[in-house]
Amino acid sequence: MSPLSVARRLVVVLLSLLAVALAGGTATASAVGASAGVRTGVDWDAVARCESGGRWQADTGNGYYGGLQFDSGTWRSNGGLAYAPRADRATREQQIAVAEHLAERRGLTPWPACGARAAHSGDHPAAHTGSHRPAHTRPHASATPPSHADAPAPVCTDDEEDCPDTWTVEPGDTLGGIAEAFATDGGWPALYELNQDTIGDNPDLLLPGQVLALR
Repeated sequence: MSPLSVARRLVVVLLSLLAVALAGGTATASAVGASAGVRTGVDWDAVARCESGGRWQADTGNGYYGGLQFDSGTWRSNGGLAYAPRADRATREQQIAVAEHLAERRGLTPWPACGARAAHSGDHPAAHTGSHRPAHTRPHASATPPSHADAPAPVCTDDEEDCPDTWTVEPGDTLGGIAEAFATDGGWPALYELNQDTIGDNPDLLLPGQVLALR
C-alpha cells in the first residue's frame, strides 16, 4: 500500500472519530439542557406571583431572593450556584430549574400556601398534614422558621367576616403572598396602594412588625 493511501485512510479514521466525539458532546449537552428545563406539573409562574408578585429579580432585604423566594442556603444546596450567587441574579428558567430540584426532594412543602394553588398534577406531593408539618413557610433549609410556620396562610372567602382587617408582617412575607392569601381585590398593587404610607417607596421591602390594612 502506498504512503498516499495510508495517509488517506488515516484522515478518514480521524474524521470518523471526530464526528463521533461531536455527536456525543451534542447528546450530552442536550441531556443537560433537558434536565435543567421546566418540567410539567407545577405552574411556577403562579407560585412566583403568590410569593413575590411575579418579580423574578426580587430582593426585598428580608433574606429571600428571586421570584420563588429562595434563601441563600437553599439556593446553594439545590445547585443554584451553578447559575448565579443568589436567586435574584438568575434567570426565570434557572430559578425554576432549582425549584424543580427542590420539589423532587421535598415536594411543594417549601411553598405550603402558594405551592398548593399552583399544582397542576400529582407529580409533586403536597404539604403533609397531621403531626408532621412543614418546617418552613418559605423555601429555606436551615434558618429558624417563622412563628407562623405550622399553618398555611389564611384564605378569605366571600364572607368578609372571615377576613381580618389588618395583617402584621412577619419574616418572609411579601405583598404578593399576603394579597394571594387574603384574596385582595386588585392583587399586590392594590394592597401596596392601600399601605403605601406604611411601606414607603419600595413595595419589595416589608419590615417585620409593620401592620398592613387589608381592606
